[in-house]
Amino acid sequence: GGATLHVQGPLANLLLKAQLSLRQPEVRNQQSLTLEGEIQPFAAWPVSHLTASVKNLNLADLHASLPDSGLQGQISLQPTAKKALQAKLDMRNDRAGAWSDQRLPVRSLRGQILLPDVHAANDLAQAWRQGELDLVAQLPTVAGQTPGDLAVSGGWGGQRVLQARWHKLEPQALYDRAPPLQLDGGLQLKPDWASMGSKASEANWARLRSSRDLKMS
Repeated sequence: GGATLHVQGPLANLLLKAQLSLRQPEVRNQQSLTLEGEIQPFAAWPVSHLTASVKNLNLADLHASLPDSGLQGQISLQPTAKKALQAKLDMRNDRAGAWSDQRLPVRSLRGQILLPDVHAANDLAQAWRQGELDLVAQLPTVAGQTPGDLAVSGGWGGQRVLQARWHKLEPQALYDRAPPLQLDGGLQLKPDWASMGSKASEANWARLRSSRDLKMS
């Protein structure tokens, strides 16, 4: 294994590339983490874009408490023209399995997360009070069944509505002691400002009205 760091350009606009590689004696494929970005240290928001790429990454090799995995893909971070911070994810896990087997129970994760009103680095402390997302996760399966999926979309904070839909979800594929079911359903969470009266605020968004539908087979 090893690490490299390369920085070039004027101080006001630096191009950064960092790479960390990890090779285990008993593992054929080399694991790597690469960061590439553009840094503007004197700007209100100092990172104009940042991309993290992983190849054959096993979280268990980083710490014994983390699950066994084989991560491939990219996560990118950059501000948008509407003064928001956007993260895009395109990841897959080649060693997906049940959490009870010390595996990461996700086969792939794709989509984006948007944090509005992030104008400067100082805004990050309050950034998670509201946001929007659109994510789809493909889940592991038992005995060669068609993989299930979980989709989460919408947002939180203000009048935003957060909803989740799952299809062919097998609890036993996530944890081996779960019942052998296949689930289809959904959950919607939204603020109920009318019942809160004058005390309604974004800080109280966690007080939600939910609606659910569930089908088992």
